Amino acid sequence: MQHAHVDTGVSAHGAQTEKPAAPLAGLPPALARQALVSALTGIFEAPLAPPRGHAVLHPNGFAKVPVAQSADASKRLFLHAWLRDGEDSHIHNHRWDFSSTVLRGALRNTVVEVGPDGDGPPYTLVQHRPVNGGFRFDRSGGPPVHISSRRTVVHAERVEYAMDAMTLHRVQASYGTMTLVVRGTPWRDWADVLLEAPVESGQRPLVPLTPEEWKRHLRQALEALG
Repeated sequence: MQHAHVDTGVSAHGAQTEKPAAPLAGLPPALARQALVSALTGIFEAPLAPPRGHAVLHPNGFAKVPVAQSADASKRLFLHAWLRDGEDSHIHNHRWDFSSTVLRGALRNTVVEVGPDGDGPPYTLVQHRPVNGGFRFDRSGGPPVHISSRRTVVHAERVEYAMDAMTLHRVQASYGTMTLVVRGTPWRDWADVLLEAPVESGQRPLVPLTPEEWKRHLRQALEALG
């Protein structure tokens, strides 16, 4: 398996921050297969446990399906299946470190750094917080920022890559792309999102997937594993 690692250690304000734990190691194919089968059958054996949460349609155009978690809940496994061609709605980072394996298709992952000066329009920094049944955007109160650098890496089928929580990035994927994502424990309550236009604070709902839909994605992931 090929590997690619991206690690900036830079916050959305452009300042160096204390780095969280190193990104997680990937998922062996045999354990990935066991997890997908367990999610389909509802029968989980060590080292896996049933996942938390519900399968939803993510605003960025992919189905997000909880698959399994470790017994101590320190690692959570998700399947992402892109349902259309497209790019992430916004530049963002995460609340947790993660590693991702591309099962099918390819991702164009553009990592950005920000600062007080740079090319293009100013961005407003908002905080993305999960809430029951959805998420909310909250203005951070910080000054506008600009993109100071960009770097794009293509992660093709069977490539595994890892990112820490502070890395700002934007993903573009084609219809049918599937990834298995191993997430670590959240170490903060929000993620940073950069917006070009003003945004009203408030809650936004997530659309749940039917059992037939998320089971179909799990079966397709098993087929992609071979």
